[in-house]
Amino acid sequence: MKTNNVLSKPDSRLKSFSGHNIECDGKITLPVTLKNQKHEVEFYVANTKSQSVLGAATCSEVGLIKRVYTLEAIY
Repeated sequence: MKTNNVLSKPDSRLKSFSGHNIECDGKITLPVTLKNQKHEVEFYVANTKSQSVLGAATCSEVGLIKRVYTLEAIY
């Protein structure tokens, strides 16, 4: 994939699920198309041998997940 965007200085620190710090090389905003809808998504770039992870907020914004709130009455 070619892009004219450049990495900018990250404004957050990354941590693994185990709580270890992940050294971040920078962040970049890239266009993402999902279900024929275009979104601008911010990615943090790290030189690691691990799978990529999308955060819950991003998944919700692009429609990958939907929060369902229910209330149950107890009598």
